[in-house]
Amino acid sequence: MKEIDKNDVDISQLFKWSKEVPLNDPFTGIVMSVFIRLVGDADMNRAKAFGYRKSADLRKKLKTQDSDERVIFLAELDAFTEEEAIRQAIFLLELPEYYQEALKVIDLKEPKEPKSDAPLEEQENYQLAVDEYPSRYNKELERIMLEIREERREKLLEMSKESLYTLYENTVINRLCEEELKDEYYKMCVFLGTYMDDKFTAKAFNNYADFENIHPQLQVTLKQEYQNLELGTDLLKKLQGVTG
Repeated sequence: MKEIDKNDVDISQLFKWSKEVPLNDPFTGIVMSVFIRLVGDADMNRAKAFGYRKSADLRKKLKTQDSDERVIFLAELDAFTEEEAIRQAIFLLELPEYYQEALKVIDLKEPKEPKSDAPLEEQENYQLAVDEYPSRYNKELERIMLEIREERREKLLEMSKESLYTLYENTVINRLCEEELKDEYYKMCVFLGTYMDDKFTAKAFNNYADFENIHPQLQVTLKQEYQNLELGTDLLKKLQGVTG
């Protein structure tokens, strides 16, 4: 839900390029700390290349008939008894695109704040408008998304069942490969950017296999902590764009 946030950003949190991360291994019960820092350009490119390779490998498996990955993630054409079922699947898969498109076109201006010496009733009305704005914004967003979906439906109604299935298949594969790329990219960044000491001299993992063999929850924690650091730099860039 969109809210009107008047609070200042604490920019002191945006200059952090590294952090200490406490860990509790659910399997061994060992409690320890590691230190994560954002990787440099060379390691970032290495992580991207790693992600692309993993994505390409998954795409190949998803396109291979009877592969484990295809059986798990894709329904075959004969599993759809009606064309409408394929259209509904496509709608669900494309929902994030509808949302992003709606965000680009929505035009609902925030309430205009009255002057400090404005009458009390005007101040009250402004506060009421501020309180109602998130609900109004989301209703308008839903309305636009529904319009986008209906326009999309008109185009899908013109397609044959085979064409609909091809679209469904490609959309599923692309979505899964995008997720694979992102996941593997960040896993490699964590592997390359995690150390045992705050001087960043002792790597936490001797090799990538060591990282992959730690408890999945620890991987999730480390990846989230790395992304939090990265988020700080993204916010800093935005602030620099506004003030620069």
